[in-house]
Amino acid sequence: MTDEQYKRRRTDKKHIKKRESSSGFKGFSLLYFKQLQRYMMTGLLVWVPLIITLWVSWLVISKVGFGIEGLIKQFIGFLNELGTNKEGEVIPQLGFLTVIKYYRGLGFLVAVLL
Repeated sequence: MTDEQYKRRRTDKKHIKKRESSSGFKGFSLLYFKQLQRYMMTGLLVWVPLIITLWVSWLVISKVGFGIEGLIKQFIGFLNELGTNKEGEVIPQLGFLTVIKYYRGLGFLVAVLL
């Protein structure tokens, strides 16, 4: 494409834009509905992925989460056993400290591996 063709094509586009954005009610309504269309597309681009993500998360949690429920109960039982001594008496802060230790260890592993 030569320079003249490029300039002609560019001025044609400007002429079309001027014709579209003419003053009066027709020009106003055209611009108004174009802006509404942009807002609608922006809203869809935000909400559709969010809804799909929430729906898939709910499916995964409802299918897998209920299967893991037994493992979570066993883990809680394990933590409760760590908080008791041989006679079965509860040592008040030991369970809390154990949970803090596990959180810190998991945080360390994630930081190192990622």
